[in-house]
Amino acid sequence: MNPLLSKQQCAAMRGLAIIFIMLHNYCHLFTFAIKESEFEFKLDQTCRWGSYILNPDINLPVNLFSTFGFYLLPTFMFLGGYGLVRKYEQGNATFKAGRFVLNSWRKLLSLVLIPQLVFIAMLAYMNKPLPNLASVITQLGMVNNIAIAIGSIEPALSLSVKINPFIYWYLGMMMQLYVVYALIHHFQGVKSRLWVPVGLILLGYAAHLIFPQGSIGASIIRYNGTVGFIPFGLGILAARFGHKIHLTTRRAAIMLPVLLVIVVANCFNYYSWGANYAFGAMVAICSAYLMRGKTLKCFATVGKVSALVYILHPLTRWILLQVSGRHFPTWTYTQLLLYILLTIVVVYVYNALGIYRFSLRVIAGKKQDK
Repeated sequence: MNPLLSKQQCAAMRGLAIIFIMLHNYCHLFTFAIKESEFEFKLDQTCRWGSYILNPDINLPVNLFSTFGFYLLPTFMFLGGYGLVRKYEQGNATFKAGRFVLNSWRKLLSLVLIPQLVFIAMLAYMNKPLPNLASVITQLGMVNNIAIAIGSIEPALSLSVKINPFIYWYLGMMMQLYVVYALIHHFQGVKSRLWVPVGLILLGYAAHLIFPQGSIGASIIRYNGTVGFIPFGLGILAARFGHKIHLTTRRAAIMLPVLLVIVVANCFNYYSWGANYAFGAMVAICSAYLMRGKTLKCFATVGKVSALVYILHPLTRWILLQVSGRHFPTWTYTQLLLYILLTIVVVYVYNALGIYRFSLRVIAGKKQDK
């Protein structure tokens, strides 16, 4: 049985996604940029494209990454579900629900602990406001999404909604999805039930449909694993039944432009907007199928260090913003170039020094599954 995606294609998808997310997280900070509908639906921002596309300027790439870069984030949720099935249901890895959840938390903590502490140290050095202890604990406990939900319901109870650097909210979402998979695997075992991933996808989208635009519930599901059910369930579905799809390069080439049109069209309606969590992942799949030779190898290489890029690029972004805001605030592409180069250097040094491997060995232990 041939899987839908090879290991190299999965790595290339991670590489493509992290490049788009990294650039998105800087581009949407420019005051002139067309903003994304990330946690809140913003029809006015999407409608700005109508007039802008008729008279594009040199900032077109910035606006593209600012608005649409976020829609490749579900790629990681998709690959999370896909990889878990390949490892525990179709591979030889043993599974114990409690140990799996604990080990998943340890690995996420190993990933985020040192960058989080470095970020706090930089804030202290620059005499910037420091996050309170409760917010740091929720971050390291991978329950910051719950803190955000509490803050949405009752601000007075909030531990700190925007925990710096705010981008780490995603790790809390993945922790929730790992718990969901532990429950699925514990009660279902290795039986490839179709209704499980389909049910997850429908449940995630139903939650989006139930809560109207601008409601507290809509805010909560965007920050938590509920909306993540859509790409996560799609990943489980692809791993279990993807071999029956027979996706080819030709089919991917036909599907990709259609999917891009669908993603853009969905941005004009609140209810279809939620479906982009699935279509964004599909864009990454088709893109991986179209990659060949050095292109595939290049993206796969980036994908192998995508986790380090994710946790370190908020630090390089923050450092560069302090400098650029004072010395060259209008040099858009100079900032982006320096941002990319600085991130490459920091990731290379961090990886070469084995900091994450050391953190993983100390926190997660030597006997963790690879």
